[in-house]
Amino acid sequence: MELLSIRRYASRRGCHPSYIGRLTKSGRIPLTKGKIDPAVADSILDQTRPRITPITQRTQPPAANRPADGKPSPRDVYETARAVREQFLAKQTKLDYESASGKTVDTDKVLESSEKAFSNVRVRLRGLARGMAPILAVNTHPAEIERMLLDAIDGALEGLSLDLFKGVEK
Repeated sequence: MELLSIRRYASRRGCHPSYIGRLTKSGRIPLTKGKIDPAVADSILDQTRPRITPITQRTQPPAANRPADGKPSPRDVYETARAVREQFLAKQTKLDYESASGKTVDTDKVLESSEKAFSNVRVRLRGLARGMAPILAVNTHPAEIERMLLDAIDGALEGLSLDLFKGVEK
């Protein structure tokens, strides 16, 4: 049998690669040239722990509870619906907690704030031309003109960053 990488073996086994990695580091699963022999690893894991079922199989009701026609029983439908409801309530509770603790932000506020920031950038950068034109018209040295433009741009960007962090709108 061919040797498998940790990731491929974990996928084949139906568990997370970090779990298999921990088992190899602890020496429970031997490595051969950095790879895993599936037959050896399976025999070791089957002796110590039952085979892990993939998540997709865990969410389905057991086949023993299904009627002969293959359709889930009303009890299975109820249990599935209740599990979905409980997951939703858990996620909603987590979202409410994160909102109350300030970890989440309303997307409308983020969009509004970014629109204001971009508008402020546009106004300040377009204002550079009007403010710098008379100064640059007098000067004939390219290096001096470049320095003056860079200083003006840096000043505008610094002002924008201060406005953004202070939440000041101009």
